[in-house]
Amino acid sequence: MAAVTAVVVSGCHHKKQSRGEERVIHIPFDDGGRRLQLEATVFLPKPGDQVRHPLVVMNHGHGGSEEVAARRRERWRPVEQARWFTDQGYVVVAPMRRGFAGSEGEYAEGYGSCEDPDYLKAGHEAARDVRATIVALSAWPDVDPGRIYLLGVSAGGFAALTLASEGQPGLRAVVNFAGGRGAVPGGSACAEPRLIEAMATLGRSNETPSVWLYAANDSEFRPALAQAMQQAFDGGKARSRYFALPAFKDEGHWLFRDPDGIRLWSGPVRSFLSAPH
Repeated sequence: MAAVTAVVVSGCHHKKQSRGEERVIHIPFDDGGRRLQLEATVFLPKPGDQVRHPLVVMNHGHGGSEEVAARRRERWRPVEQARWFTDQGYVVVAPMRRGFAGSEGEYAEGYGSCEDPDYLKAGHEAARDVRATIVALSAWPDVDPGRIYLLGVSAGGFAALTLASEGQPGLRAVVNFAGGRGAVPGGSACAEPRLIEAMATLGRSNETPSVWLYAANDSEFRPALAQAMQQAFDGGKARSRYFALPAFKDEGHWLFRDPDGIRLWSGPVRSFLSAPH
């Protein structure tokens, strides 16, 4: 029963909308015995349903050092993207991980130096926040705990893949948008062989289907690198699929964050999620 009361809804941040409901909530997080709260936004389907809905956990990216500083002050609120999913009958939660926006705790996702990055450590730390979100939302009467889907963008994609590799009850599939870590503008990443190796390590214990979507003009994870990561993660299991999206505006890495990108990814995502998982 503790999990049922674990999520605190902030009444002052409760919005009724014609297409459903939006709430700001706070999720408990145990940081080595220290009790923290993670801020998250929940998007509910149109009210009136008396059924349990599948859950999409929508994980934000990271960005460079200046961008990180700015994002730590702002809650990520992907309204149109979330509403695309609620229109399909999903409940969506967009959590802010430790150190971002209103989430308590210190930033925990550093991977060290560009010359000697520890991508796995960063991924496992981020996955802890994602797991806490799943545990909390699985107790909601609106959510079917046996139908959980992870969606992640950039560093959020890496976090989603990491959690899938760890195993999570009820997890059905992962949608990875431009996932990775250590990005350097210009289509490279810190110690690319180390990043590919990290994906291979995660993939060896992964049993969850995933789709990987990258735009042709992604300047942070160019197509050749993205495909190398996917192939390493898959390891011949045929549980993941790479989907090449066309170039998007001036920067393909922002395709998911821009509502205009929905027209490019909605088809392949709908097809992937409608398949048996």
